[in-house]
Amino acid sequence: MKPALLREVILPAWQYVKRQNSLKLLPYLEQTQWLSTGELLDLQRRRIGELLEHAYEHVPYYSDVMRAIGVDPASGTRDHSLERLPLLDRSTITEQRDRLRATNFPPERFVANGTGGSTGEPLRFFDDRQQAGWSAAAVWRSQRWYGVDVGERCAYLWGANFDITDFQGLSGRLKSGVLNVLMLPAWELSEATAALFWKRLCHFKPRLLVAYAGALNQWARLLGDNRDPIPGLSSIVVSAEMLYEEARTTIERCFKVPVYNRYGGRDIKFVAQECTMRNGLHINSENVLVEIVKDGRPVPRGELGEIVITRLDNFAMPFVRYRSGDLGIMGNSLCKCGRSLPLLEKIEGRVQDAIVTFDGRIISGPFFAHMFKDCPEVKEFQVHQMAIDRLLIVIVLYSQSEFLSRPRIERLVQQYMGSDMRVELEVRDSIPLTRSGKRRVIVSHLSANSQNQQANCFAR
Repeated sequence: MKPALLREVILPAWQYVKRQNSLKLLPYLEQTQWLSTGELLDLQRRRIGELLEHAYEHVPYYSDVMRAIGVDPASGTRDHSLERLPLLDRSTITEQRDRLRATNFPPERFVANGTGGSTGEPLRFFDDRQQAGWSAAAVWRSQRWYGVDVGERCAYLWGANFDITDFQGLSGRLKSGVLNVLMLPAWELSEATAALFWKRLCHFKPRLLVAYAGALNQWARLLGDNRDPIPGLSSIVVSAEMLYEEARTTIERCFKVPVYNRYGGRDIKFVAQECTMRNGLHINSENVLVEIVKDGRPVPRGELGEIVITRLDNFAMPFVRYRSGDLGIMGNSLCKCGRSLPLLEKIEGRVQDAIVTFDGRIISGPFFAHMFKDCPEVKEFQVHQMAIDRLLIVIVLYSQSEFLSRPRIERLVQQYMGSDMRVELEVRDSIPLTRSGKRRVIVSHLSANSQNQQANCFAR
């Protein structure tokens, strides 16, 4: 399908039939990214105020909470009373699911959604059909930063089976052809399929490749650095997993195009993405409020904390101050690209995907990524915290390699985590992916009580 035909005829007709508005919102978002910082903040405050007033009047859970603590929704963004609202977690959503639904909307406004995620705690919720276009429009805007327009060919190396099934079979292939999309299942990636996937990508000639970060890194390592560029490919966007700088380098050497990081999820939608400057992820602040909190309160810019999300696109089942479970750092300055969209400086992984030391320190995934980058014989690794003073590190070696880095790893772990931390290193043939096709760097086996203490250092 010619991109212009898809962009100017097919998609507008489809969105008219489905009553979607992302194409109409795109020109608006193209303008708002260039507003002054004050103008963009005023826009966001207006949207937050509208959401809080709606929740106060029509969402039983928030109505009770706001009345109980004396929050006036009309002043929620002026006197910092938004910060007085409790953090919203998955267990609360599950327990209060019916009371979190707006009472003034018809049933067709509610779109069922859900996620299991890497936490293993399933979440069922509802999106707002009328507001659904904001996230898609923000995605299209960010892809234009790399010169990729709506309707141009896009390939996905994706791990969620429910996202790929719509593009399988005869009807799926027809849909792929119409929408200019190629879906590659990440769970089928192996030494046997790596070259086949490459050939399919070369034949398809995508302008953009979107992928799970871990799966794409594995694919790049299987392919090596000696391949010709893929015809037409201009950029790669990775999401769903942590992007470590070592992985970014490996992917770029293989695919010969720049790699950009995206942050979002089924529950939080599209939150932020790097522009071509790559000095942080631009937050889509027209559509989302991002806070970084520790001990339940916002931390200064530049400090690590848990990412807390208020979605401004869901009036059907509002998520106000929702605990994403991810760790991040807010940037201190604006991007040199000139956009006023604030920067999320770093994403450090999940709260649960971190090591807790005996003295209460939190060690996240980047520590281990940096440690293993200088272990050339290690193909894959995964760190399991079996107890507060015991780590099991699972290693997969390249074929015919000897594990020479063992003493160095043991020394560095004890140097940075304390001499009381026992380290066990176990060499295996493979490391399984999660059910959603992701590769976890850290897996905590601490008791539920210990995990709650770990999470609560950010939530209290």
